[in-house]
Amino acid sequence: MWSMRFLLVTLLAGAAAAGAPVFPVNSNLRAGVARVDITPPLGTPMAGYAARPGGATGSRDPLYASALVFDDGQTRAALIALDLVGTRYPETKAIRAAVSKSAGVPEEHILVASSHTHAGPVFSIETDYGRVLVAQIAGAAATAAGQLRPVSLGYGEDAITFNVSRRLPGPDGKVLFKVNPAGPVDRRVKVLRLDDGASIAPMAVLMYAVCHPNVLRAENTRWSADFPGVARTVLEQMYGGRTTSLFIQGCSGDVRANLPGSGAQVEDFRSGDEADLQWAGIDLGAAAARATARLAVREELGRRASRYAIRCATGAVDLPARADLLQHDRWKEIATKDGRRVHCDLQALRIGDMLFLAMPGEPMVNYGFQIEKAIGPRANVFVTGYANGSIGYIVTAESFQGMGYEPESSPLSAAAEKPLLEAMTALAARVF
Repeated sequence: MWSMRFLLVTLLAGAAAAGAPVFPVNSNLRAGVARVDITPPLGTPMAGYAARPGGATGSRDPLYASALVFDDGQTRAALIALDLVGTRYPETKAIRAAVSKSAGVPEEHILVASSHTHAGPVFSIETDYGRVLVAQIAGAAATAAGQLRPVSLGYGEDAITFNVSRRLPGPDGKVLFKVNPAGPVDRRVKVLRLDDGASIAPMAVLMYAVCHPNVLRAENTRWSADFPGVARTVLEQMYGGRTTSLFIQGCSGDVRANLPGSGAQVEDFRSGDEADLQWAGIDLGAAAARATARLAVREELGRRASRYAIRCATGAVDLPARADLLQHDRWKEIATKDGRRVHCDLQALRIGDMLFLAMPGEPMVNYGFQIEKAIGPRANVFVTGYANGSIGYIVTAESFQGMGYEPESSPLSAAAEKPLLEAMTALAARVF
């Protein structure tokens, strides 16, 4: 199977490198893309698992910060995609300020999204690495802004097979942290393709999927972008290295790779190895490549818009909290002054009929389904978690019935779902 995939990649890469067809782009929208290697020095503390002793001992693959800058002639916006477990509010604020200064983008128009890899570093602006990282991100954004050129956008979907619900109801109704093949899961891969018309290879491809990037678990002490990194490599090889791919994460709070354990443990998932990483990464990369390739056929090109408007809106909602958890030090920065609510920053970014709705935590998969249903057919919706901050697990009211890991560790109460959904749909309405 691997040899067949390798042959396909080789053939397509060769086709992309040869004199590929050129098609005209008639569009008011300009875009630029750039990325920078943000892999920390060995020994830097790792994020994702508190039980890891010491820092990173090696590197499996590089970690990247990628920047997409858009300009419609009147408004400029940026999407920053990071191979990190997440960013807190202070780090998000620092990134936005630096990118605004370097790329000429208003701070409220900058979406900072993390892949949520569990094989990345602890990120704090109070460390030397953190300060360097902010400067690197600003540099990538400046490079992207300096390469703005007319583009058109294509949207497509395909599917992956490796993700699964990790909440299994037990005999007593208590939810166990195990594989649940019957549980809710979103297997769609959403693809945004950007073309400048210079060749059959896209200028950039943004892929979106719903799955925890923790194939490599606490036993792993090497830097890795996990399966999104493998997927990016697959997609870029398809086009002979002439495109830049980015990954953003969806509502994966209760979804992970289907790697069941022996059945004897409370947290019953085995640690993934290289074969598992290749399985998940190639599955995602191939799905994204299929959708990307379809978007270049003449019928799809004919459907593309020539006018794109950028609309941005930010908002916030203070969500009902579990008072017992807000007493913990780790939640102090997101708690309101009275200690009864969690401050939640939200963002809507629309580029033509592409709509990114971002929230700062780990939303369970049903949030994505509910928000898309509320938005309806007005846009192609990317409900983006792990963006612009971190407030822990964003759990549904229903999840409290059987409890389990996510609601038990979330600072939010069951009453948080309704106001969050209302705030997200109201924010979306502001950009239409």
